[in-house]
This record gives sequence, C-alpha cells and structure tokens, in this order.
Amino acid sequence: MEIRSTGRPVPYIIGTREFMSLPFAVDERVMIPRPETEILVEYLVKKFSTTETRKRGNEGTSQGDERPTTNDEHQLVLVDVGTGSGCIAVSLAHYLPQARVYATDISAAALEIAARNAQHHNVADRVVLLEGDLLSPLPHHLDGQVQAVASNPPYVPVSQALDLAREIRDFEPAEAVFSPGEGTVMHGRLIEEAPRWLCAGGMLAMEIAAGQAEPVRNRVAQDNRYDRVCSLSDLAGIERVVVAWRRHATG
Repeated sequence: MEIRSTGRPVPYIIGTREFMSLPFAVDERVMIPRPETEILVEYLVKKFSTTETRKRGNEGTSQGDERPTTNDEHQLVLVDVGTGSGCIAVSLAHYLPQARVYATDISAAALEIAARNAQHHNVADRVVLLEGDLLSPLPHHLDGQVQAVASNPPYVPVSQALDLAREIRDFEPAEAVFSPGEGTVMHGRLIEEAPRWLCAGGMLAMEIAAGQAEPVRNRVAQDNRYDRVCSLSDLAGIERVVVAWRRHATG
C-alpha cells in the first residue's frame, strides 16, 4: 500500500499488464498498454488473418478491403513505430503467424522490455527490434514492401500535462506520452514518411487522442500519395484510430 500511495501505477508495481489477452512485462521504461490500442491491433489482425484473407478470396473484395500486395505474397511485412513494451508488434506476430514485424523505438531501454516480451510469447524470431526515430531504422530492402505501418505515437500536448492523472504524468515515460504543439506532430511525420515504405494499397494506422481525428484525416487528404482514409471508434463512439491507404500506381 505504501508504494501505491506514491501514485505508482499498479502495472508497474506488479510488473505486468494484459493486452490482447496476452500478459506483457512493463516498468517505468515503457508506457502501460491500454485498451484503446487494442482497436488498432484488432483491426489489423482482422484485415490480415489467413481466415479473413481466404474468405475474401472466395467471395470477392470490396473497395478498401483488398489485401495490399508485395512481391512476396507468402510473407506479411508489418511495422510498429514507437513499440515501447512491444505490445503492438508482439500481438501482431502472435495472432498473425505469417507476419514478420519490424518494431522501432528511440529508447534502447524500451527495446529491452520489448525483446523480453517477444521472447516470452515465442515470436522473437519474427519480431525485429530496431533503435531509431520513427521509420528511419528500417532496412532499405523494405522500400515499397510493407503492408502496414502501425503506431501509437505520443499525442498528448505538453500544455495538457497538468490535466493528466498523476500516475501518467509522474511515472510513464514522457517521450512516449507527450507531443509538441497540438499533439499531432508525430502523426504528420508518419503521414509524410510512410509512403516510401508502404506497398500499393498498404495501410498506415495511427492511434489518436479524442478530438484529433479531423486534423489527422485532413493532413492525409493533403498528401496525394494516399487515396483513402477512415477512422475507427471505440464503444463510446470516440474516434481512436485513423487509417490511410497508400495510393496504387496509375498509368
């Protein structure tokens, strides 16, 4: 009780947090996984699962539902930007056994936790951990070969720090929580950088804060390398994820 009275979050005290029905090791080096992020992961798992792909192959496809294609149809290549505990990357690898997931983070300490979680869930051979800023650590051979880039980037404006619960403000890593400006700076950078890596029809899926969907969608609309954009809402109707699709080549 003495530890909890300091405001330290329970997951840090017990050293674990459940995400996508899987236990993840956590401590102050990484942000605590949250239910909102499961919306993003569940969407990608549904889109890329073998069962779902086979079903669409039998029934035909509708606009926006086709599976992005690369030169290697037998290898699903996904990227998790700002992986932290690895909850997104490890969950994708766990539920999509055909996937190879490249997970980046600027924090070497966070990558240590992600490596532990990948090992614990027996997906370390398919989760490649890379230290660096956003998409910059990716190997060049992935140019145009990635079916989806996923991210839960920092999106809380620094100006709102005092509005956050003590457990978040004082204990979770600031670089994983706070963003300069209005909170969508990292989203803008991802929108700018992702098309280089995405295959035709590839997806960029980003978690957002409440109220950020419209500016993020507008930023996508200004970039002619994307041809579709939508948002995903939680059970309360709050938009939590923005998804954009890489434009197919024309002519």
